[in-house]
Amino acid sequence: MRAVPLYLLVLFLLPDAAYAEQLSLVLNGKSIHVDADYDWNEANRGLGFEYQFRRRGPWVVKALASQFEDSNRNNSVMTGVGVSRRLIGAHRDARVYLDAGLVAFAMSRESNGGRRLLPGVLPAVSVGTRNVGLNLTYIPEFAARKMSRAHEYVPGMGGIVFVQARISLDLVRPRR
Repeated sequence: MRAVPLYLLVLFLLPDAAYAEQLSLVLNGKSIHVDADYDWNEANRGLGFEYQFRRRGPWVVKALASQFEDSNRNNSVMTGVGVSRRLIGAHRDARVYLDAGLVAFAMSRESNGGRRLLPGVLPAVSVGTRNVGLNLTYIPEFAARKMSRAHEYVPGMGGIVFVQARISLDLVRPRR
């Protein structure tokens, strides 16, 4: 987390061309462990970035990078690419949107065998406006079991819903 102010400084100094599409700050914050009796950390605080490329019809492609405290209170980092279809709000003047698709990622965390990469593909939904939104990712039960060490997994848990807030840097970046 110490490097976040440096990231923000670099972003504000980038030329306008870097903002031709949309760059957003991502606030990690909540995970919901469905039907879990164990006391997981559900306050997954952290920061990240999401860059949405120019849309081609109803298809939305994003590059993602994030750092957060995971369900075991370990520092985790993730980078990936999301591809989704715009289901609501596909026309240019739409006030709200709803996207559904997949996120392919590589994640590393302190408790994961000396920081080795853990790849995955998960279903994701995004809803919001041009400037703010919510990203929801679902980790099914079988994937949660595979990602966790055996003693960390609790039988009967129905998966994990991970929630992020997205804020466009267009709102906070000074115009030139």
